[in-house]
Amino acid sequence: MQSLAEHLRRCGCIVADLDGLTIEASPPPRSLDAGIADLEVQAYVTVWRELNPEVKVVLIVAADRVAPLDA
Repeated sequence: MQSLAEHLRRCGCIVADLDGLTIEASPPPRSLDAGIADLEVQAYVTVWRELNPEVKVVLIVAADRVAPLDA
């Protein structure tokens, strides 16, 4: 998950490595609207998935936020 974490950091996200297999990412501080900010993070993850198709990533979004992408 180090590669995904680095990608998200380059995109301006705030990233925490929780256990080596799990990371927590928050939208970039520049994002103003929470719904759009979540979509922004989802877009960054989608791009990374396309570049790394051999890695399975599950995106979990808080229930009160936008719907998660298909895994």
